Amino acid sequence: MTVLILEMKSTTSGERGGLSLSVMTDVTELKQAESRNHAQAITDHLTGLLNRQGFEAALDEAIRHADEHAMQLACIFIDLDRFKWINDNFRPCRRRRSVAPGRYPHPHHASPRRYDVPARWR
Repeated sequence: MTVLILEMKSTTSGERGGLSLSVMTDVTELKQAESRNHAQAITDHLTGLLNRQGFEAALDEAIRHADEHAMQLACIFIDLDRFKWINDNFRPCRRRRSVAPGRYPHPHHASPRRYDVPARWR
C-alpha cells in the first residue's frame, strides 16, 4: 500500500500559519483483492459457474429488471441425478485422449444467450 503525504502552503491564512497537510493512500491492491474475494464467494470453484449465492443475486437482479421493464421471466431448475458419474466418465481431461478436446463447451460459453445464467446449486 502506497501512502503519499503532501504538505502545502495554503493561499488562505488559517490557524496553522497557512499550511495544509494531505494524506493519500493508494487502495488499488485492496480493491482488487476485494473484487477477487467477491468473485470467489459467488462462484463454484470446480466449474466456474455461479454458486447458490451468486445465482440468487443474479435472479434478484433479473426479477427487478423484469419488473421495471414489464417483462416476463422464466427460471428453470434441472436436477441431474448421478451427474458425478456422467461428469467423471464423459468430461474430457488430460489423461483421457479418447474424447476430442473442445467437444464439451466451457461453462461460461454453455449458455446460448447473454442473459441466460447457468449456475451450480449444490
